[in-house]
Amino acid sequence: MVTTHNIEPENTSSRSRWAAAWTLLWTLAIVVAGIWLIDGSQRQTAQHLQQTIDRQAERVRDRIDSDLDLLRALPMVLAAQANASTLLMDNLRNPDEPVRSSSLNAHYAQIARMADIDTIFLTNANGDILAAHSLTTSEPQQLLGQNASDRDYFKVAKAGQQGEQFAIARLSQTPSVFFSSPVIENDVFVGVVVVKSSLNRLRHLLDIGGNPRALLIDSQGVVIAATDDADYLRRAGKAAPPLAFSDQRYGDVNPDRNPIIFEPARQYGGVVSYRTPAGEGPYIKSTRRLNDDRWTICLTRSTQPIVSITRQWRVALTLAWLVGALVIMLLIRSVRHVQDLNRLANIDVLSGLGNRRHYESIVDSLCDAHDRSRVQHVALALFDLDHFKRVNDELGHAAGDRVLEQFAERLSASTRRMDHLFRLGGDEFAALILELTPKAAEQAVLGIQARLKIAANDAEDLPQPGVSIGLAYHREGESPDALYRRADQAMYAAKNSGRNRLHVAKPE
Repeated sequence: MVTTHNIEPENTSSRSRWAAAWTLLWTLAIVVAGIWLIDGSQRQTAQHLQQTIDRQAERVRDRIDSDLDLLRALPMVLAAQANASTLLMDNLRNPDEPVRSSSLNAHYAQIARMADIDTIFLTNANGDILAAHSLTTSEPQQLLGQNASDRDYFKVAKAGQQGEQFAIARLSQTPSVFFSSPVIENDVFVGVVVVKSSLNRLRHLLDIGGNPRALLIDSQGVVIAATDDADYLRRAGKAAPPLAFSDQRYGDVNPDRNPIIFEPARQYGGVVSYRTPAGEGPYIKSTRRLNDDRWTICLTRSTQPIVSITRQWRVALTLAWLVGALVIMLLIRSVRHVQDLNRLANIDVLSGLGNRRHYESIVDSLCDAHDRSRVQHVALALFDLDHFKRVNDELGHAAGDRVLEQFAERLSASTRRMDHLFRLGGDEFAALILELTPKAAEQAVLGIQARLKIAANDAEDLPQPGVSIGLAYHREGESPDALYRRADQAMYAAKNSGRNRLHVAKPE
């Protein structure tokens, strides 16, 4: 097949470059959109998580505050009851006589069951327990005779204030919170009423669903209740200054040994996520102070929803990129197909040169460009094979087609790449020669004729007929049909004057 002039199919590498360029643009668009969408989604999700955990922290704080208010009020009520004052005054007057506390023990048992309290007990001014009831020991009477004078809650009550302390209960060894109130008789301190509640009560209040990690932190910064057992009795933050307390409120545990340290990990539009040095997290965190400003609620929630929404967007963007890349490939393939159909519609199948349809569109545009001075010179050369009919008659049409193919190859090899070559039909060929003066165009066609003759002489398998050539130069304002007629007349003049030669059309 002959390589055609000016109607070559688009180069495969060029098409590949176009496909790569469009794919790169689409990829950049997806990346930019992905950054914007993912960042916005992460920020929105983080803000929603922060708002949710803030509301949860407030609910937990309100629930615990309400419960603590009840626990704080109960020893005050009990301290004001006459039965407690009566027992204490009897003990004060007759310290050597046995304490008759059975009725008060029963009373405290009834109150403990009604208020769901673990332990209630009454001490005298020296801290000796005179009456008690406890749900955490199998023998509540074991408390009688115990001394609590070394406990902070007793010391605070002895000073005339309401006491409150977290400590490990001595008999049950359970983490508990103690609330105390002094018993005052005639402006004289005579004893203390103490209410003790296991931290299971508060731990239950920490659990509000939704799987947040909840911590109740005391004034020393130690976790005294948590939804996760692994957090219990750990310092929430670095130990500075060291823990200070007058008794072993935390038992044998050293809270500073395994602190919970939250370090900022990442920020999502003002919402900070945290990690721990142990690799826990990241978390969204919310803290709330209780009403007495000594205890703190800390809730943390995993940022897994942020990870999930990020993963979903990445999957969606990947699918969008794949769909877009597929659409680009299909569009480029469709464009290629249309281009190939258009190219085939303009090509003469036998010779590989432009056909008459293509010639008519090209000559129209070139003549118009010459009239507008966009092209300086346009010349039309018509080629007609001499005695071609004999080849068909003597050797057959297959041989004739082969002769036409060989001539098209020789003509294509003998002309410039910028010139346009056509097979107009039968054994008639045409060349539109650009940007050569009339004299230069004539010399160029003579050179083409000479090269055709040399190539014909080198051919051995088939006869190579001579060629008669007519050359005409386009004149300003001349129609393509008029140009063709003058070139055709010149070609026939060449035939009539002996064939196998060039004849140049004279200006009219």
